[in-house]
Amino acid sequence: MKEIKYHAEKVAIADWQKYKKIRLEALKNDPQAFSSFYGAECKRTDEEWRERLASGLCKKNKKIFIGVFDQANNFVAIGGAFTKDDTREWNIVAVYATPECRGRGIGKILLLAIIDELKKCGGVEKLVLRVNLKQHPAVKLYKSFGFAITETIKDQMMGDGELHDEYEMIKT
Repeated sequence: MKEIKYHAEKVAIADWQKYKKIRLEALKNDPQAFSSFYGAECKRTDEEWRERLASGLCKKNKKIFIGVFDQANNFVAIGGAFTKDDTREWNIVAVYATPECRGRGIGKILLLAIIDELKKCGGVEKLVLRVNLKQHPAVKLYKSFGFAITETIKDQMMGDGELHDEYEMIKT
């Protein structure tokens, strides 16, 4: 059996159609994991998708998007990070791996790439994320990176239209 190789890199504006496809897949497959709604994001124009990625320049808006690609250069995972100000506190968001690639170390590849990119953006003092507490594999992955649960946030409206509890996890 041939081993599939994966690589992670910053998502380029030219990849906006591939990014759109996997982002919408994420919202459709796992709506309980995202605060965005599939129906709303489907309505974004092509220009809005391109602008979303164009704003992902760490020196400009303090936002990044990372993709994990397979050998055919298709996305198998995506994730991002942003900071609201000039601090070195970053929020990791929108982490998703396609169902067929889960359990293959893709999440680890993605998180390592996100953290490496943030170091290039001026460093990191604190990483913050939220995860649906029922997503046990994701919680386990984040704990393996040194994230600790700091709070349980109750009744968060998620993309499936339901209220879910989330863990806030922090790594300093």
